[in-house]
Amino acid sequence: MEIQELQEKIKALKEMDERYKNKKKEAEELNGFCEALKAEIIEALESHEMTSFKVDKIANVSISHRMSDATPKTVEDKKAFFQWVADNKGEEVRDAMMTVNSQTLNSFWKAEYESLEDDAKLMFQIDGLEMPSVSKVLSIRKA
Repeated sequence: MEIQELQEKIKALKEMDERYKNKKKEAEELNGFCEALKAEIIEALESHEMTSFKVDKIANVSISHRMSDATPKTVEDKKAFFQWVADNKGEEVRDAMMTVNSQTLNSFWKAEYESLEDDAKLMFQIDGLEMPSVSKVLSIRKA
């Protein structure tokens, strides 16, 4: 590659990088506006004791709840969590979860929780994990 061609490619890269950064910033701003509108819509639906609403030929919106587990934060929490998994599910499962990500952890916790009898669910806790947080999510679909 000749020096002039290299300079042109670097110039093109710089221009593309600037465009990308501008679009990314714009997307982040739009996402902020969308999240604010979603929060307002959730509040409005709840004030009318509704969980869904349809605007003909525009969209259907509905409120759902998403559960999210926090991964163990401290070394002690991690040890307690992996000991719980080994004691309750076996060393093979514990070893498979040693590099657990939050999505796998969410699925694991949910499966364990759902396998319990209703009365046991109130006291269910996995050592080393905080209780999952539950957040409201507004889904929007085409009408």
